[in-house]
Amino acid sequence: MNTKTAKLLKKYRSLYPPEKIQGLENEYLRLWNGDPTERIHYIYCCLSSYWEPNPLWMYEKETRLDFLLQTFIDRAGLQEDFIPSLFPDDRIGVFASLFGCQVQQEDNQHCWVKPVVQTPSDVYHLRPDFNAPLIKNLFETIEYFIEQTEGVIPVNICDPQGPLSSASLIWNYEDLLLAFYDHPKEVKYLLNLITENLIIFFQKIFRVACNKVNPIHCHPDAWMPRDKGVALSDDMMAVTSPEIYEEFIMPYHQKIADALSGVFLHSCGDFSHNISQVKKINGFRGIHAGQMPLDEVLEKFCYNPDYFYIATLPQGYYQSESGFQTLESVLEKTRGRAPFLLMIESKNGFQQAQTIDPWLSHIV
Repeated sequence: MNTKTAKLLKKYRSLYPPEKIQGLENEYLRLWNGDPTERIHYIYCCLSSYWEPNPLWMYEKETRLDFLLQTFIDRAGLQEDFIPSLFPDDRIGVFASLFGCQVQQEDNQHCWVKPVVQTPSDVYHLRPDFNAPLIKNLFETIEYFIEQTEGVIPVNICDPQGPLSSASLIWNYEDLLLAFYDHPKEVKYLLNLITENLIIFFQKIFRVACNKVNPIHCHPDAWMPRDKGVALSDDMMAVTSPEIYEEFIMPYHQKIADALSGVFLHSCGDFSHNISQVKKINGFRGIHAGQMPLDEVLEKFCYNPDYFYIATLPQGYYQSESGFQTLESVLEKTRGRAPFLLMIESKNGFQQAQTIDPWLSHIV
């Protein structure tokens, strides 16, 4: 362990003693197990560069680890429900590289994935390679995180994307949507191939991390019990009909839930039209409703305490008096009725979080 990392880890241990972590985990376990407490639980998001365009140094494990440790230290004084875990970054496209896709990044901007399926029959020639460079880099990073922190801090899973969204990276997005109707056999073959290898991919992460895993990536500052399964991002749920979801997507979400003890679903779009289908998954644990208001989500789920809900709170809620009033109204409406976690956007960093923290602590 280098000197800088050792100093950061020592400081981390002093700020996050085991009893503090255990107390927070107990609070989360109550929520995940369906106990909607009266207290509102919240965390800040966007405090660091998690959601900025992925810099090339996300692949430099030494720099990444020190950055994360410093972030944990900086936010220790906030009154949020935050349990530190080491996020190796989203790495969207890394899983697609398993099938030969090239991941391109220019000028430190977001990564772009070049599809390898040009014709429907190409799906039958795909061969997964777990020795692909980006895959190896991810596993090496996770192993490094665990070794350097002596297993004190769990590691998040990255965001490989779920079966459908991964398919849209491997097979051109628009062509894939048309193929639901014109080439359903090839689409299902690809989705099954992806699903089988996603399961292997997650299992490898668990082994490399010695099972010290926080199996959620959206949002990586939230905490998910290992025995609840894994979090999946399938953004294309927002643009597929309930009929398409039930035939082409749900069977593979179910397969992952069966293999890994459950699924927690995220979509960057509004997939409320598919909620009735999602609830049919045996082992469905809950959703991160990135684009859906908390009260609307809970109403669609009939405030069912069997599910855990994460909702993003945009900055507008606490930048005006009307925003404050709206938030207080929503919280009073939902308090104690279902287990949920609020993600508070703080894109201006720690200073903004420190400004609104006393107010949030008061109303929750």
